[in-house]
Amino acid sequence: VVSISALLGLGAPAQADRFAAYGATVGLHARLPRGLFFGAELRGVGRGEPSGTSLVRLRVAAGAGYRLRHRAFSLGASLWATVEPWWLRGAPIDPPPVPLLGLAARLSPAILEERLGDRDLALMIGPILELSTSAAFEEHGPRIDLITVRDGGEVSRHLRVGGVELSAGLSITLWLDAPRRR
Repeated sequence: VVSISALLGLGAPAQADRFAAYGATVGLHARLPRGLFFGAELRGVGRGEPSGTSLVRLRVAAGAGYRLRHRAFSLGASLWATVEPWWLRGAPIDPPPVPLLGLAARLSPAILEERLGDRDLALMIGPILELSTSAAFEEHGPRIDLITVRDGGEVSRHLRVGGVELSAGLSITLWLDAPRRR
């Protein structure tokens, strides 16, 4: 699975920019014959600022879901548990950031091409929509980080790290059929 997406922050903190980041995901999913699937994914997203500061987030996710298939149409629904370390490039941050822990719910309708050539390959392409929530958990409970970026002493941006986010993008999946026993 390969996808590209943009993240929009929803809800608190109100002073944060709504556009959170953009990036890509790569993953490996194992599908059972009846539609149930399990997967692991790695997502890298970021956002650069004119001041030279960049917010970088790297999310590891494990999940499961179900994919309905009817002729050339496929609809997947899945739930994911996530761990997301993050850091700033071009600016110091003290204390060091705490990785985010979260959950994500995903819908992924797709057009399905059952057979590619004479091989047991299938190709799916379609939009992906994900609603996720994450926070840094410390001794005082969950926290959503708000980073203030300054450019020449002036506040130029308020960046969010965590909270409720909506991700939308495009996904391409190549399915390989398992060898059949004889």
